[in-house]
Amino acid sequence: MTKLTLVLVQGPGKLEGDLDDRLVLSPELTPQGHMDVDAYHTASSPWLAWRLRPGAEPRALEIIRIDEGWAL
Repeated sequence: MTKLTLVLVQGPGKLEGDLDDRLVLSPELTPQGHMDVDAYHTASSPWLAWRLRPGAEPRALEIIRIDEGWAL
């Protein structure tokens, strides 16, 4: 699996962003760099992501498939 880290570049109340406010995902990717739908459907355990925010406990999230897209 690949490790992807997404950081808050800008948001309500955080016009300068916050590099410590992030999501960390570890999905299987296709050779083209897209999330692998076939690997998702055949995975033996859920795909997880973590929400990391300053002053808060890490929060586990499940990556799910909705229609043709992805959600947490």
